[in-house]
Amino acid sequence: MEKSDLVAQYPKDISDYLRINGRLPEDFEMSSTGSRCKWGGKRYFVLARAVLPLKAFENGVGFRLWVEVTKEDDEKLMEAVKSYEAYMKFVCEGTLANEWAGFENMKGAKVRIRPIRKEEKLYLTEVLETKDPLFEIAALTATDDEKGIKRIEDLVVAYVNDEGFNKPLD
Repeated sequence: MEKSDLVAQYPKDISDYLRINGRLPEDFEMSSTGSRCKWGGKRYFVLARAVLPLKAFENGVGFRLWVEVTKEDDEKLMEAVKSYEAYMKFVCEGTLANEWAGFENMKGAKVRIRPIRKEEKLYLTEVLETKDPLFEIAALTATDDEKGIKRIEDLVVAYVNDEGFNKPLD
């Protein structure tokens, strides 16, 4: 069975707005590729692939999460995609704009994103701070630890299948 990533359609604040109002904000813009968006010209988001363990790019449990970046970093990214060399050197820090399924209090965690391969989107390669000890264990699991990766996958599946996950706000 081939694994697929758990994808966050929008940053959490946008998803919450959509659930509450039944529509996206009027000042919300999504790029044609679906990999960048901005809200009100003040908040900028980039979709990044993340895996657990963090370095298990090929065999880890995959996610696509939104990272909020500065306007300056968004502009640098748009300039960098015009050149292979510039793109491969692009690195920025931002804050996680979604909860990370299976782990608590990850929204707002400081992260670092960068390209790993030119033909793919950005990867979340480092979590610079977290308050979730279980996440820290998952992030540092050995990339060849099949049992450890299976435990991470089971935790995420249980979390996503919980009836309280991704439900409308009260």
